[in-house]
Amino acid sequence: MNRMLLICVIGVLTGTSATAAELPWYVKFEAGSSSAVNAASSFRDGLRDVVPPNAIDRSSTIDDTDVSWSIAGGYQLSPHFSVELAYVDHGDFEFRHRYRSLQITNSGAFFVPRTLTDEIESYGFALSAQARYPLGKRFDLHARLGVESMVTQLTRVTDFAPEESEQKSLGAMYGAGVSFQLTSAWAATLDWTRQDNLDDDSTGLDYDIFTIGVSHRLGESNAKRSPVYLSLQAGTLSADLAAESVRQIVHAVGQYADPFRTTLTDDHHEFVRGISLGYEVSRHVALEAGYVDFGRQTFVHDSRTVLPITGAIESSVGRFDVQTAAWTAKGQARLPLWQRFDIHLGAGVARATTRSRSTGEIRGQGYVFRYALDPKQSSTSNDLFYGAGVRYNLLDNIALSLDWQRFADLGDAKETVEADYDATTLSFVVAL
Repeated sequence: MNRMLLICVIGVLTGTSATAAELPWYVKFEAGSSSAVNAASSFRDGLRDVVPPNAIDRSSTIDDTDVSWSIAGGYQLSPHFSVELAYVDHGDFEFRHRYRSLQITNSGAFFVPRTLTDEIESYGFALSAQARYPLGKRFDLHARLGVESMVTQLTRVTDFAPEESEQKSLGAMYGAGVSFQLTSAWAATLDWTRQDNLDDDSTGLDYDIFTIGVSHRLGESNAKRSPVYLSLQAGTLSADLAAESVRQIVHAVGQYADPFRTTLTDDHHEFVRGISLGYEVSRHVALEAGYVDFGRQTFVHDSRTVLPITGAIESSVGRFDVQTAAWTAKGQARLPLWQRFDIHLGAGVARATTRSRSTGEIRGQGYVFRYALDPKQSSTSNDLFYGAGVRYNLLDNIALSLDWQRFADLGDAKETVEADYDATTLSFVVAL
């Protein structure tokens, strides 16, 4: 919910001035490439307590680059100095290590192939100061210095069930870039930023980030509101599995699971965020295209399993980790209520990509057997969604919107998981 608070703060701050033309506030969006500069050494240090010293045939692969993006709200103190508060997503990184370890049984000793995978997701809130040096009427150089509250989520997957942990640390950020003034209100930026983790005891990484972006000064022009607008959404999500996906999870745990002794739970609600670009056809109709990240949902399945040979009844636990994102297109109908309020209904289509991982555990008398199925599966689908909401216009070009949306049958039950998603979001909307 801290991420949603950032967007609320930006919206509230922009409404504190009496005249839009006097606003010293601006908003900025940046996206680009993020590289974890110390990922290899950090991941290998984490192997010491996991991989046995007698392991042989060891090999590693690492994916240390990903897409990074940020949303910022800034205040112009003077023509040369400003301060910014931003949410920064550094991306996802993966390290995979394969080896063979010695296993001794009653039948003898032999080497068993193993795989260990570490996945890191990192994001944070950054507060920075920026200094500018003009290079003519349109160009300027700028440098930034600040601090970041970083959150690092680590998922470690072995041949057993995945282990998840979350750590918070303080980071330093600094960088430089160049900007080009497109109009009096719009500017394009090109930046390099270095973010260093200051906590040596955490699993946080250091990042080199190269981005391009756009910034928009609020209240520069009041002549006529543009029909084009940008919407930034953040909120909560809940999911309801389809019947076919329930059967798939049961099958993943074991084909001998007793369907009359089965329960399925969603162990938490996830954070959802999105961005969309819209066009107001008229006062009552708008069209939008956007991107939504539904985050990760975890479904836990408990059952009683009858073993086929002994007939013994054992306890089985299956787990599905699901990550879903979608490109969306929708139409929206609006009904003004008062001068600043309106309610709206919307419907559209979502092009969704779903990735899943399944693991299981069987508990018997005196033993616990854990296993991992296919490390990752992926599917794409075209699905419908609909929703409703209410919007409050803070200024002529700034609004806040509270929305509920239902994404029906998102995913593919035959390849990954199919579920209905209910998203409740708060949006910050700015006319461009």
